[in-house]
Amino acid sequence: MKIFAVTAFLIGLMLVISVLMDMVQGLSLMAAIQNNLNTIKMTTFAEWVTSFIFFLVLLKEAISLRKLKKNNP
Repeated sequence: MKIFAVTAFLIGLMLVISVLMDMVQGLSLMAAIQNNLNTIKMTTFAEWVTSFIFFLVLLKEAISLRKLKKNNP
């Protein structure tokens, strides 16, 4: 579960930095947020597949680490 927490934290941090950089360039807060959400809407099928595989690998790692901790107290 730590892997998911770190991943979520890093993604959130990147989104905040991206919004702040857009605001420095002169966009309003709402325009900066919409600018970041547009990238999600415009992803291609290959990018969705790659993201899905990435999250599957993260899930597999989290499950295997959890089983390893349960077997070795």
